[in-house]
Amino acid sequence: MRVRIRVMALAISLLGTVLLSGCEPSGTRSSEQQRRDDLVPLVRPLPLVKMAEPMVIEFDVPPRPKHASPALFLGFRVADQSGLRSYEVRDAIRRKSFSTIVRLQSIAAGRPTDIPLYRIEWVGSDSSKPTTAVVGADGVVPRLEPGDVDHGSVNAAGLDGDGSSYRYFEFAWAADISPGRYRLRLQLLDPPTDLSGFQAELMIAYARMGK
Repeated sequence: MRVRIRVMALAISLLGTVLLSGCEPSGTRSSEQQRRDDLVPLVRPLPLVKMAEPMVIEFDVPPRPKHASPALFLGFRVADQSGLRSYEVRDAIRRKSFSTIVRLQSIAAGRPTDIPLYRIEWVGSDSSKPTTAVVGADGVVPRLEPGDVDHGSVNAAGLDGDGSSYRYFEFAWAADISPGRYRLRLQLLDPPTDLSGFQAELMIAYARMGK
């Protein structure tokens, strides 16, 4: 009788484990995924200094989270630092905007394929009419723009840091990105030297819904 009760208890315990695992949020990374540093969303240190050579990063894009935009954000973020709040750091960088070379390729099929990128362009003498422009073949993006990411997937990946209030800048974005393997080439061309003291992190993530 005791053996039978133990078997029933074990079966109930296993059933509960299966049900709980089936209820795990779709945006939550497994422990194996969290150990990968080449899976979007991802961050890298990004010194705001002139680069003699491009930074090259290869990474995997997973299926899009439920509430994220299909666009892939390519940019960086800043947090509170050096006695300044993150919005003050953002404003200081925005006043000294600089140009960048950004190129994205799909490398999943064994042959690199260029991915079209887009950026914000301001039209009109009062610079009050933003429009979408295609990044040219040279990859040059003439200025930074504020942007935002899908915070649900960033949080699920454990990349929210210590609760800092991050502010985001966007170099460019890829529309309707497909899951797969990609290569990013990024080169900061002419950042002012007085920005070199700020700590920034390159951010590659799904964009916030609305992009």
